[in-house]
Amino acid sequence: MKFILLFFFFACSYTIHSQQTFFSKKKATTNNYTSGLVPFSLKNSKKNVSYLNANGIEIKFITENYIYCNAIPDEMRAAYVKGEIEEVYFEISSPQALD
Repeated sequence: MKFILLFFFFACSYTIHSQQTFFSKKKATTNNYTSGLVPFSLKNSKKNVSYLNANGIEIKFITENYIYCNAIPDEMRAAYVKGEIEEVYFEISSPQALD
């Protein structure tokens, strides 16, 4: 009986304390995040830099290949469809525990 209770205790505590994901790809692609700022990376090109500067989007960091900024997803999607910006990267990844 003692072992059954001990097993039940550990089984329940594992599920209670396990990781839960509250920020998923499904949530990111719905209208929940369309009005707030979301991190993006873009190809480092004159076209992208001029678009960001013209629209008042603050550039957070620039590397040799990428531009990092925060923007509203609807605006970035519309600009990409119109061809005003190129190579936009927006990836919501599920966190993974390190071994």
